Amino acid sequence: MSETRNKGFFTLPVLLGLLALGCLAIWTVYWFYGAGVVRQGAREWIEDQQAMGRSVEYSALNVSGYPYRFVLQADDPVIDAPDMQARWEGEKLQLVAMAWNFNHVIARAPGQNNFDLPDGQTFSFSADDSSAASFVWEDGNLRRVGFELPTLDAMLNESERYTLTNGSIGLRPMPDEPRNLQLAVSFSNLSLPEAPEGAEWLGREVSELVIWGEIENFFSVIEDGLTVTEWKLDENRIELVRGDLDMGPLDLSMRANVKLDRNNDPDGTVSLFLERSEDLISALREAGSIDPQGEAIINAVAQASSNGTPLTVQVKERSIRLFGQTLAEY
Repeated sequence: MSETRNKGFFTLPVLLGLLALGCLAIWTVYWFYGAGVVRQGAREWIEDQQAMGRSVEYSALNVSGYPYRFVLQADDPVIDAPDMQARWEGEKLQLVAMAWNFNHVIARAPGQNNFDLPDGQTFSFSADDSSAASFVWEDGNLRRVGFELPTLDAMLNESERYTLTNGSIGLRPMPDEPRNLQLAVSFSNLSLPEAPEGAEWLGREVSELVIWGEIENFFSVIEDGLTVTEWKLDENRIELVRGDLDMGPLDLSMRANVKLDRNNDPDGTVSLFLERSEDLISALREAGSIDPQGEAIINAVAQASSNGTPLTVQVKERSIRLFGQTLAEY
């Protein structure tokens, strides 16, 4: 009778439940072990900074996120780096990694962040809670970086205010050419403290900026010890796949494929596509910043754009050429 009851106890649901409890226990042990590794890694990093003469302070340091994540949080963090003439003070710093992947880290710094920069400058910003930075390592090297900034309110030197909406920055290897860097930058609105010097006719509002680019052989400079000069001598190229700027009367799209010489002067081609050329010419006339040759250039770009074809110019030897004729020198 007793033997029959014992056999009946070990049914399939019971066995599955015991297996689940066993897996949960093993995972819990792993998580707490991993939390200890994260905490110890943070302490070792702080010791390394102190060994370099830097100061790292915080009011509390803890690891949470059980069972799926490790969330390292420092409250009231302060990092003072005299060797870099820089200091950062924030309300909170969070570093988040999934429990099964330490090579992908999400960083957040909600609240107010204050920076002391070299030459006595100061910079502060406050981003919303959904703002974050993403870092991905592969084979010990940082390979992917991303920033998402739905809203950002920043102040430079306590007087120059900037506001940003829907900001995004991404850097990663090109899918088909892993030695090349793919760059993507965009935002839907940027408010500047004042109009650009010498181009006040542009105004203070950037309605849109989009930059998609590719830098050839970038990771050889970052990871393989190739110097920037060697990179230039190898005639590696920078390609602007898409460049859109909408600011005041200027509504311009660009494509470019250039290489740089020792003096960072470009050599290649730039294609231009222009909208609202009448508004641009009118603004430049009002500002007294255009001559007949400048109007002719803008009209040529506008005419090509109206036909759905961007105007392509050659940039070489500090001059801009079209059909063999020099349009401008710089």
